[in-house]
Amino acid sequence: MKKTILESWKETLSVPGKPDEWECKKLLTNIGVPVPKGVLLSPGKPIGKLSDLVIRGFPFPAAAKVCSSEVLHKTEKGGVRLNLFEQDLPGAVESLYTAFPGAAVLVEEM
Repeated sequence: MKKTILESWKETLSVPGKPDEWECKKLLTNIGVPVPKGVLLSPGKPIGKLSDLVIRGFPFPAAAKVCSSEVLHKTEKGGVRLNLFEQDLPGAVESLYTAFPGAAVLVEEM
């Protein structure tokens, strides 16, 4: 029997039964719901990858958000940085890595 999109998606979750924002947006994309253009930076990933966003014509300003199934209220926990331009992004990402050790950071168009 063929698996449904939802069943297949559930199998990919890093924490079973507790998806993070990036995982939820992958599901939405798979069922045809548009989501903001973004990139997920793995925990502690060197922020040199951010230069790729500029090269690929990423639409600024951007938002940087902690991306963890353990942090449900990002704004209240200080896990969101808004209105970021190219020069602001490295510092914002570093501050999120520092504030939320072991968590990924989601960078999206605003």
